[in-house]
Amino acid sequence: MVRTFLALATLLLSGSAVGLAWWLRDRPDLETARSILVNLGTEFFGIVVTVAVVDWLFERRRMHERARELAWSVLHDIERVVRVWQGGPPGMESDELLGLITSIETDDTPSESCQALLVHLGQRSRELSDKEPRTMAASPPLKGALQELGGLRSLRDGSSPTSVRMVSEILDTSAVQLGKVLGLSTQRFPAGLIRFRDPAPEAQERRYRELRNEVAR
Repeated sequence: MVRTFLALATLLLSGSAVGLAWWLRDRPDLETARSILVNLGTEFFGIVVTVAVVDWLFERRRMHERARELAWSVLHDIERVVRVWQGGPPGMESDELLGLITSIETDDTPSESCQALLVHLGQRSRELSDKEPRTMAASPPLKGALQELGGLRSLRDGSSPTSVRMVSEILDTSAVQLGKVLGLSTQRFPAGLIRFRDPAPEAQERRYRELRNEVAR
């Protein structure tokens, strides 16, 4: 608000100086004063333009930093969900995460707890997309990832082999887009080489309890 007021005041001064110089155009004896007024008006206008450009650059940088912050947060959420669902080591790299997502099979039905995590991920992604339109505009890949993840909310209606494929595609596409925002590798680690993979329902529930204990600490 203060910057806007100062910018408007400076523009008013610029316009006033140029206007006064124009009003004195028929006064040859005041030619020096007219030149000074024109120069002042030009300088004031230049200051406003410079400040506007600098503000735009700082705002653009801030939006990109915010986009990276959100991308990291959502990518960590994806990692936690995939770990509960499929297993794998904690603190996976992006290539391991993508490899694990690629390995999801149609009969890897998410447990009830895992499904709740997926729905929560979809709901949070939708809320972030709606609440931060300026950040979304600054980072189309982030916007695309969050919109894609928002589709996970449909899992409230239950799971089937078809929806399992849909979920794996959503997670894969979103993880790739978030990786682009963060400059991470989008290569896929061979799923057969990833340790601790176990999508069995009882293993999912065990990992879910472990995750809750980690969060509670």
